[in-house]
Amino acid sequence: MISESRSAQVLCVAAWFSVLSPPGIARAEDAWQRCEVKKPAPSDAGEVQSLEKRAVPGSKFLEYRVVATSPVPPEQVLKVLWAGLSDPPAGTVKKRQILSKSATEIVFYDEVSTPVVSDRDYTLRITQSRDEKSGTIHVRFALDPNAGPPPRPNFVRIANIRGSWDVEPQGSGSRLTYLCFSEPGGSVPAFMVRGAQQEHAVKDVRRVLNRIGNQLGKP
Repeated sequence: MISESRSAQVLCVAAWFSVLSPPGIARAEDAWQRCEVKKPAPSDAGEVQSLEKRAVPGSKFLEYRVVATSPVPPEQVLKVLWAGLSDPPAGTVKKRQILSKSATEIVFYDEVSTPVVSDRDYTLRITQSRDEKSGTIHVRFALDPNAGPPPRPNFVRIANIRGSWDVEPQGSGSRLTYLCFSEPGGSVPAFMVRGAQQEHAVKDVRRVLNRIGNQLGKP
């Protein structure tokens, strides 16, 4: 989603590209629960406003939702998100193979190095679309195992990754809503990684904000 520093990235690894493929809908009683967020120093690139979690029917793992704001418009946020898809997270993804790429869709295969347990792999499809009326940009991702290579020896297929970025106009800037859900596959107990998944969901968003900040700092 196992060590907090490395395997947390595995369980939400696609995540910061992450974006929600319509999976099972949570039951009415499985409402979002607010979580505490440690706030870093203020940044001109934006900040995380809230973190929430909820149960997912049929799974022992949780779904996370992070809301953030940024002073840049949605198109600029999208540019940062989309550009980052070719750059796998350092220290986690040991191989990324781009299988197809267009202006609105990308498919890639990742091999992920994990301590203690077997290495993982998966094929992910990411798409983007726009609501012309509201100006909101939707970036969605989900596993697509049929689009990638077959299972390989010595790798465990990640059972589920899905998520979404909704980037909507807010004044002259943007409001970002990020969702992430993942199941690592194999026999990894959910209780061992929930805290790491929660923390990494926030890191995914802050990574995007940091990239925005780097761009704002360019002449």
